[in-house]
Amino acid sequence: MNSREYFQHEQIEKGLIRIIGMGNELSYLIIGSKKAALVDTGAGVGNIREYVESLTDLPIIVILTHAHIDHSAGSFYFNQVYMTAEDAKLLDMEFNNSQCNEMKNIIIQFVNATNPQIEELTMEEIVTPYKRKFELLSDGDVFDIGDISLEIIACPGHTKGSVMILIKELRIMIFGDSCNPNVWLHLPESTSVLEYRHSLLRIKSREVEYDRVLLSHFPRDINKVILDEIIDVCEEVMDGKCDEIPYECDECYNAYIAKKQSGEDYNIQADGIVGNIIYKK
Repeated sequence: MNSREYFQHEQIEKGLIRIIGMGNELSYLIIGSKKAALVDTGAGVGNIREYVESLTDLPIIVILTHAHIDHSAGSFYFNQVYMTAEDAKLLDMEFNNSQCNEMKNIIIQFVNATNPQIEELTMEEIVTPYKRKFELLSDGDVFDIGDISLEIIACPGHTKGSVMILIKELRIMIFGDSCNPNVWLHLPESTSVLEYRHSLLRIKSREVEYDRVLLSHFPRDINKVILDEIIDVCEEVMDGKCDEIPYECDECYNAYIAKKQSGEDYNIQADGIVGNIIYKK
């Protein structure tokens, strides 16, 4: 199967391409005059490096917003990848045969759950991970790719090492998984709601610098007001005023959905507000 069949892409604006993986996970290719930057690499189904190289001839910098494999697995196709030290720990393993197979099975489960109409995947279609070192990202790092610059903004919450990325000249902020209709804060690698709220307030202080936000899952586009909505939800959780609905999933203990969700669309609160969190007590 040709690598193009694993991915689709759409031009958002000049110099910015959104890449959609087989699990409907989203990556972003930003093309400057000297280099290109790939933000997140998808779930590792199909060779995203070959696909990106079909879209640009420029040298490619790879930046990960966080370590979760639906966004980082494709990074194993690249030699040099940037990620925070805190999240690099999550992928610090030997990747023996058992660990490789476990990761591939998780990826298959993810794709099947998010895109059930596709034909069954095989292990051979998924990247084989290996023990590697990452180039380390820090808050405030800036990547100049020629006429476009990307600033790394730390946003601990979904994971302790999560970052957002401000594309300065395009006035766009890549929120990634750090701020979306259902932010997962119930994971072992997540921060407390208090710490997460502090992260969002830092992002809020920069809102005059961007007009548009991009996410790492559907919906592809969302109003930047979602940041304010989730700050409000965090405050309701901290004040004991949220709906506190038990969240059931495998290996989820003491996890709760902050606000009651619509029966028609589980990405929207019952009162029509979009921003929500799943948190641990």
